[in-house]
Amino acid sequence: MTLPVTRQQKFALLRNAKFRLPDSKVRNFNRVFDLLEQIEVHTSPKGCRIRIAQLAEKMHCSRATVMRATK
Repeated sequence: MTLPVTRQQKFALLRNAKFRLPDSKVRNFNRVFDLLEQIEVHTSPKGCRIRIAQLAEKMHCSRATVMRATK
């Protein structure tokens, strides 16, 4: 069964998702959301041409964080 979910609703689910790991740490996907948001902003009909360093600057994080969010 699939439910009709809009793109905006999917992003809201991703933004609000929190996972409790066995060691009592809580993880969320805020950086992944930020990355998707920046990619969407910088995508045109010709594609997305933004460098990792630019993404890191716009997301206010390190290049390594951008790479982890990409994975």
